[in-house]
Formats: sequence, structure tokens, C-alpha cells
Amino acid sequence: VVALPAGVAPPHGLPLHLWVLTRPDAEAAPAPLVLLVDTVAEYAADDRGGLDWPGLRGAVADAWRAFAEPSGFTEIPGLRRAVPAIDLLDEETDLTPARHLRPAVPGGQALTRLERELRDTLGRSTSLLPPLGRDPAPPPATAPRTPQQGNPGAAHWATVTVGELARAGAVELHTAHGTGAELPAALPGDVFVPLLSPGVAGPPRVVTTAGCRPRVEGRAALLRPDPLALDPWFLAGFLRGSGNTRQASSYASRATRVDIRRLKVPRIPLEEQRRYGERFRDLAAFEVALEHAATLGRQFVQGTVDGLADGTLPPV
Repeated sequence: VVALPAGVAPPHGLPLHLWVLTRPDAEAAPAPLVLLVDTVAEYAADDRGGLDWPGLRGAVADAWRAFAEPSGFTEIPGLRRAVPAIDLLDEETDLTPARHLRPAVPGGQALTRLERELRDTLGRSTSLLPPLGRDPAPPPATAPRTPQQGNPGAAHWATVTVGELARAGAVELHTAHGTGAELPAALPGDVFVPLLSPGVAGPPRVVTTAGCRPRVEGRAALLRPDPLALDPWFLAGFLRGSGNTRQASSYASRATRVDIRRLKVPRIPLEEQRRYGERFRDLAAFEVALEHAATLGRQFVQGTVDGLADGTLPPV
């Protein structure tokens, strides 16, 4: 039984199980073994939306070849194990490989490396924290109060919708709906926008790697701005604004849907867009570092708990 990650075969949004069956043999050993392989965690789609096909094929093929030669089979915790069939048959028979594999507990050296990387990432996150923008000192009481050049209040901004930008040719708009749907291969500077429950699906983000194909969960859009008209980081940042998504959302059903064409951005010069874009880009880098630190932290905590629980780590 081989557990495969989502994206291997239709339906693309679900992980699948591959069963390889053999005809019963009366002369077979009285306690036949069942090979269990779990590739879901290790070989799931990466940030670019692609599967590690060479690694996936190699892991499954190596497990099968080793299983075909029982004398040479070696269990790999978290990846593969051979279990007597009788041990799988109980009141709640469940052949999901992950249920029967021993956890891959990192050793002391691995945890030390993980701790070091976590500390480095936390330090880098702190250094990436952008300074909070401060309003300049108020003018003297006798001076007339006028909107500052290049930094008008949001209420004074003239805005333009994504639909209007698309009609004017300032941005190409591509949409996809449904798990497994595809958007065009992205180019650096494209903006990927989840449109279903944005708080869960993630914020709009600027594509930085050519050729990636973002995974679509529910509804999504890919915007390709004209670099002579729109700064991509400016576009992604303002599309993420809570007030913006709220006014462009439909609450007619249980799932909140965002109408990409109703989202708005300020109508300001390109040079001013880039100033905002720099701030949004700094915030995005800080957010990525925080998310990486959170992932490392969870791995470190779970690895330490597992090591303490199975006796491979001392309590001090």
C-alpha cells in the first residue's frame, strides 16, 4: 500500500493510495508481509506547485525492490515498513500507511542543527522587521492644514478597479475555479490572488520565480501588470487590504468569495507606487521569515517531544 501525495493523478486535490495485489498462494509463508509506504509528507508539491517526481519515483521503487528481497529490506521510519498481514486485521482495519509507520524521530545531531537554524531564522526575522511608518510632526497651529504631497489619506485617493485596469490593458487577468484547475505559467512580477476565503487561502503574493504554476484551491486569479503602469508589489499590497477585500466580497453563501474585478487600487504615479511597493515587499519578506520560523519551531518541539517520549533524549 503506497500513499501518494496530492497531484499524482485525478482528482488532483486529494492524496491517493496505490494498492499492489498478488494472488494468494497456498505455498506462501503462513504470515505474509504487507509493504506500507508513505510519500505524502516527504514528497508533497512544493511552493511552485510541482511534485518531486524523481524523488517520489525513487522512494517507491527502492521500497519495492527492497521488499522483493526480504533479506535486504530495511525499515525507514516515517517512509516504509513491512508489517505481517495478521497485525493489520483488527476491529478497525485501516491500511493507511501513516498509521502503521514508526515516526521519524530526529537524532540529537539533527535536533541540534534544527535548533541552530531556528535561532538563526528568529534572528533574521527580527532584522527583517520593517520600521513602522511615522507621521511627520504636525504643522504649526497658524499654518493651514493641507494634504501632504504623495501621501494623501485613503479617503482622498482616486481609485481604479482591477476590472477597469484590465479593460485599459494595464493588467492581464486570468482566473481559475476548482481544485486542479490551472492558471498560465507565471512570470516574475505576476500577482497570484486567492479568491475564496482569503483569510484561509492566503494573501495575494508576487511571483518571483519564472515558470511556476501556483496551485489553485477553490477560486484564484493571476494578474500580469504592465510594468510601465503598475508596480506588482504595490498592486499585491493594496489588493490585500482588509477594507478592499471586504467591499469586493460576496457573503451569499457559507464560503466568502472575492470578485477580483471589484478590488481597487489607488490611482497614483508609478514612482509613488514603487515607494509603497518597497514597504509591501519588506513586509512580505518579514512574513515569509516568520512562517519559516514557525515551521521550524513546530518541527523542533515535535522532534524533542518524540525523543523524550521514546527515550532517545534525556530530560536534561
